Amino acid sequence: MTITSASLNNYVTSGMAALQADKAAVTRGHHLSFQFELVNSNSPLSVRSRDFIVPRNCFVETVFVYGESSATQSVTIEITGDGALVNWPISITGLFNASILTALPRTWFNNASTKYGDRGFRVLPQGSTIRVEVKPSSTSNVNFLTVGLVLRQFFGR
Repeated sequence: MTITSASLNNYVTSGMAALQADKAAVTRGHHLSFQFELVNSNSPLSVRSRDFIVPRNCFVETVFVYGESSATQSVTIEITGDGALVNWPISITGLFNASILTALPRTWFNNASTKYGDRGFRVLPQGSTIRVEVKPSSTSNVNFLTVGLVLRQFFGR
């Protein structure tokens, strides 16, 4: 049997068209925000944490935190989960001033405060369970706290 160029073209054309369409697609972005209100170091875990399921394979573009505390205190935000975050969690710690809106520096990929330099690559696999947990350092309330993640869809290219 002789393989002709027409046979090869028929065999690969649809697969190549699908690959080209995938590469031309605009990646989807996801902005997830989690709000916490009146939490302190004595609050139960159910009040200090939120869980979510990753909708599709995504990599972490940036993480941000802002809020207001009734007293000056250190607050740690930990983002853990199964999949890629088991051995490489994201952790942000910052000082919140009493009754002043505080925004911690945005964290890029590898917990660096700037997007320049080494950028670790974190992919959250589709279906992973992720937990965002707030850990205030004192019994004084954090009046409100918003933790945001900006994710970008990761195509398997």
